[in-house]
Amino acid sequence: MRIEQAAEQFLQYLDLERGCTARTVRAYSSDVRRCIAYLDQEAIEPDTEEITTVVMRQYVSWMAREGYKPATIARRVSTVSSMCNWLIGYGYATSNPCRAVALPKKRKRLPAVLTLEEARRLLAVADQDANPVKGFRNRAVIATLLFCGVRRSELLDLRLPDVDLQARWLKVQEGKGMKGRSIPLLEEPADAIGDWLEFRPQVDHDRLFVGIAEHPLGIKGLYGLGLFKRAAQRAGVLREGVTLHTLRHTFASLLLQQGCNLMSIKEMMGHADLSTTAQYLHLDAAHLQSAMQCHPLGAAHAPMGR
Repeated sequence: MRIEQAAEQFLQYLDLERGCTARTVRAYSSDVRRCIAYLDQEAIEPDTEEITTVVMRQYVSWMAREGYKPATIARRVSTVSSMCNWLIGYGYATSNPCRAVALPKKRKRLPAVLTLEEARRLLAVADQDANPVKGFRNRAVIATLLFCGVRRSELLDLRLPDVDLQARWLKVQEGKGMKGRSIPLLEEPADAIGDWLEFRPQVDHDRLFVGIAEHPLGIKGLYGLGLFKRAAQRAGVLREGVTLHTLRHTFASLLLQQGCNLMSIKEMMGHADLSTTAQYLHLDAAHLQSAMQCHPLGAAHAPMGR
């Protein structure tokens, strides 16, 4: 089967049968197209039978030489592997050549997080904008990320019915893997969202956050407006590794520092596996020293001597 034909049917399967989001289908499409472009570049016949283990190993080596990150390489190979599994399931192939491909090891780096004081400073300056309406929106965006730990795509997909300010709940209808969840709203983010809703323009859509020309706020708008960068500069927290996504990491880290259990954090963040949530167990030395005071054999817990 021609790879272009296989890719088209595979993407239709993801959309119609698996029910993947449009964003997920686009990501898979991009990865498959990149592989097809590599085959064309190497003058390899664009046929599914030509996707062998040797070819995939060469593809991995080429991406590594080109400077692609291990995570990107792994994702692209995983996409091709998923397509190959689909081909096997429908009788178009008998084996998956990606299974014997060794991938470059990912460097395990602790996610950047804000301290409690930095998070407070960021919230304090989040609404500073020459346009007060944008200021209310920006504060609501940053408060939602810091207090609810939603992903950027989930934030942008929020609609007016997803927010219940009276009952204090925020609903993520379609999170990663098409899984929905509900997240409690504390007073601070509820007030920030409520303030924004009072000034939200009357538009012809129900997306919670509005961008330029009254269109739904999109990922390009979120970054193009410099919404986070300007606030981070004013708060003095713009350092290496700190990005908008840092607010999601900060949400989990601060909860852990205050003793929230991993399972609760897992549910609120929408993680499929507890091991993903466990990455936030990277408390600094001060927290470790404080936690060690609870050791039952320590002097503070030792029984009085005779």
